Amino acid sequence: MNANHLSKPGPAAGATVCLLPLLLCLSAGAVAQTLNPAEQFQGIVDSDATGPNSSASGQAILDTCVTGANGASQAANNNRFQDDCNLLVGGSVADPAGVTAALNSLAADQISAQNAVSVRRNDANLSIITQRMQLLRLTGGMSSFAESELIADNRLFADMTGGGASADAMQSRLGAFINARYITGDQDDNRVQDGYDFDGWGALLGMDYRFTDNLVAGLALNYSDGEVDYDRRAGKLDTQTWGATAYGTYYLEDGWFFEGSAGYSRVDYDMTRHIVYSIAGNAANQAMTSSPEGDLVTLSVGGGYVHNSEAWSITPSLRLDYVENDVDGYSERSTDLQQTGGAMALAVGSITYESFTSNLGVQLANAISTASGVIIPQASATWVHEFEDGGETIRARYRDDINQTGFLIATTDLDSDYFDLALGVSGQFQGGRSAFISYRTIVGYDGLSYSLIEAGLRFEL
Repeated sequence: MNANHLSKPGPAAGATVCLLPLLLCLSAGAVAQTLNPAEQFQGIVDSDATGPNSSASGQAILDTCVTGANGASQAANNNRFQDDCNLLVGGSVADPAGVTAALNSLAADQISAQNAVSVRRNDANLSIITQRMQLLRLTGGMSSFAESELIADNRLFADMTGGGASADAMQSRLGAFINARYITGDQDDNRVQDGYDFDGWGALLGMDYRFTDNLVAGLALNYSDGEVDYDRRAGKLDTQTWGATAYGTYYLEDGWFFEGSAGYSRVDYDMTRHIVYSIAGNAANQAMTSSPEGDLVTLSVGGGYVHNSEAWSITPSLRLDYVENDVDGYSERSTDLQQTGGAMALAVGSITYESFTSNLGVQLANAISTASGVIIPQASATWVHEFEDGGETIRARYRDDINQTGFLIATTDLDSDYFDLALGVSGQFQGGRSAFISYRTIVGYDGLSYSLIEAGLRFEL
């Protein structure tokens, strides 16, 4: 019996069809019309029981398996791949349910999370930078509240002589800050993505300088660490990110302001995909590990207008954000190549993800002058529109397939419209110190829940 080759449909009468290599062979004369493995496997690949990525990778398995080229190779890795694909294709007759479950386990639906969690953590960085620029405008005594009614009446600032002059609110042009954040949330399953929970923390440390009374610019260094746990024990993804962001804000005495930032981060991913299935008693329990790297580039420009009415302010604003996430190609490593499923590791191509959003929002704030300083509770709501809402496709192949039969892995679409809501409080205190703490969440994003707590301190040097 030749267990290294499965032919395409149509065995000759009297021949032998191996449904499970080395385990079960039946007479083709008895089963040629109903038990052709390739036809049965093709039916599973095309059925509604397999998702798009399961079907794409399953088709690649069938196309390369029936050639027998891996079994004819002198390389042990190719031989093992032939054994694994023979089990899948041949087992479609004796155990179609097991093969269906195997294809769904082999599909690399987990890959979508690489981009999704990176974008969310970039959103958190940008949120902190935006808070930073709001505090810089507050420190300048302009575009955040009516200074003549608040700061000038506060005894901490009783020695100020300029009324509405922003320079009087400063004690130094150079400032330093440290900010921290914590993110948590979960993503539901969809047709091309496994569901998962995620959390992580991050920190920014930076300095800024007031070049004129109305212009401030600075540089922030960021670090973050996060973890993704896939549903149904399908694996996990750990990320570490290092980067830097340059930012600046310019504001006018009549309430208008303009701001922008540009950043770069290097992302290290450590992903584990669990592959667990059983076909007619042949069980696979593999952990496919990989360590791709990515480059995350961000650009943001925006502006707004602050309208003051006594201690209240309302600030409509518009911001445009662009994110490009380039993830390098990589190859997976299996737990044990010699065991069932061990040769099903993937080689995944590089991919560039893009996001371009408009952020149209409004912030409501109330400045409260106290003996300790000026305290500003605030709330904001922002409509986010995603222009790059289509999902990407990634080229992949099975690493040990001698034919290098390629297929495409689909990633999840970005939601085109949702809302970002925030509550917080910030303050300006004696000696040029300022601080903020806030809570953010998003609503209306299909299948995603997300919460962010962030806080920061600034002090003049």
